[in-house]
Amino acid sequence: MASNSQPSFSMRAVIFGIKKTFPRVSGIVNTELIGNDKERILYLDSRPIEEYSVSHIPGSKQVDHEAEEPWKDIDFKNTDKIVCYCSVGYRSSVLANKLISHFRREGLDIPVFNLEGGVFQWAMDGGPLEGENPHKVHQYSSVWGRLLPENMRYTDAKL
Repeated sequence: MASNSQPSFSMRAVIFGIKKTFPRVSGIVNTELIGNDKERILYLDSRPIEEYSVSHIPGSKQVDHEAEEPWKDIDFKNTDKIVCYCSVGYRSSVLANKLISHFRREGLDIPVFNLEGGVFQWAMDGGPLEGENPHKVHQYSSVWGRLLPENMRYTDAKL
């Protein structure tokens, strides 16, 4: 795994802001996940299908973070932990927050995490990706795309 052992100052500021906004949601870093074959981790990608299609973490499931019941079509059996992610972590924190509330109401004991730095940091740390363009990440917007190295940014005509 090629690793940027520390996220950039800008990414750390984004992560800090997300943690302040979603204090109930625990973060998890790539080093705890990349190459981890011991746990059954369910990755939930909260980006829209247009972003997910470009590239995503292998085996992840695309979920609408704005849905009233985003867990509705997810099978949680045989899952040791759930890791939600998006570009940098805001939309996935919304999803993680909803899952945490749902699990508490239902008495389920499955740990839910937000991937710190999202798929941007995952890709920069050499985590595997699959999709239509697995060497790039959809940049979400030209502003957020600045957190990615230029050679990793996937852009489309809408941005």
